[in-house]
Amino acid sequence: MYLYAQEVCKKYAEDEKQILHFTPTHFLQIFQCYKRLLKERQLAMKEMSERYEAGLEKIRQTQNAIHSYHKELEAKAPALQNRMRQLFKIINDIEEEFVDVKRQRDQLKRDQLEAEISTEQALRIKEDCE
Repeated sequence: MYLYAQEVCKKYAEDEKQILHFTPTHFLQIFQCYKRLLKERQLAMKEMSERYEAGLEKIRQTQNAIHSYHKELEAKAPALQNRMRQLFKIINDIEEEFVDVKRQRDQLKRDQLEAEISTEQALRIKEDCE
């Protein structure tokens, strides 16, 4: 590899008309730098891979939870529909009772008014008699 680097330096010198001195010490320094950068990249790739795998696991867990919730919802759907029917029936019954109560209240108001009129007439007759 060192010999290849020397050949590249010679070619560079011929093409660019600049001399590059590439000593074994330079080669070792560059090679150490390359090894360090490679380890850093490998570590970064490993961390990214672990994060990716953790994300995939979370997605799988969420997918399983959604599936179980969906099954639970499907199982409870008939009961929920039955409960809704019962609630609508109760609401209708309450509305009917409200109409009856309103009708009775109106009747009581009319009866009260008639009673007040009768009371006033009775008081007038009483006063006339006295």
